[in-house]
Amino acid sequence: MSYLPLRGGFPSGTSLGVKSLTVMPKSRLAAVERIYLRLRGARGIDEAELWQHALYFSKTPDERCRISLQTARSALSLRRSAKQKSAVS
Repeated sequence: MSYLPLRGGFPSGTSLGVKSLTVMPKSRLAAVERIYLRLRGARGIDEAELWQHALYFSKTPDERCRISLQTARSALSLRRSAKQKSAVS
């Protein structure tokens, strides 16, 4: 696992789903980097996943709640569409 400082950019080939890091405050970027460094010792997590976790945990509780709700809605939507496809087949 190679570490690239956040200021230098994310590891190549890493898709983080971040629209624009330029609008993220420097304090948030510093928090993401600190969290990433703490998570580096975790087993079974690849580097892209570490960055995603660091970005998630650097968010405020309200932002994390909104993301969780969006994820739950997406999962529910996928489940409903799968049921509709199986009913049609």
